Amino acid sequence: NDQIELSLDMRSQLHTWGEAPVYFAVQRGPLMLALDRRYNAGIALEEVITPVPDSSGYFVLVTSMPNKDSLSAPLFVIPCVTGLWRFGEEELPKPVYFTPYAHAGGTFDERSRYRVWLEQLIDPTETGL
Repeated sequence: NDQIELSLDMRSQLHTWGEAPVYFAVQRGPLMLALDRRYNAGIALEEVITPVPDSSGYFVLVTSMPNKDSLSAPLFVIPCVTGLWRFGEEELPKPVYFTPYAHAGGTFDERSRYRVWLEQLIDPTETGL
């Protein structure tokens, strides 16, 4: 009759890796999140996707359940700016759906390609290139 109680920080965090280019990954508590093609029509996995954190550096994730393909994996909506062309403040964030890595993929075809580490734009003025 033992009981174990865990207290986990379930805030979402952004992890970065690399120098030129820089990649990012999103973690929520102990879960790494993945961008799965099935839930993001119109967004290519190779596209530059930049999440927009709140003022504390975290993301307020909205959880939703998919109704496509009768899948039961939870989805987390993160506001992101997408695309290669950025025009200052004109580019507004749009919802991008992430799923836990353990639920990503699974159809063994092009429909469910996924990525955890997403490439970012390179700013030559910041990298010295």
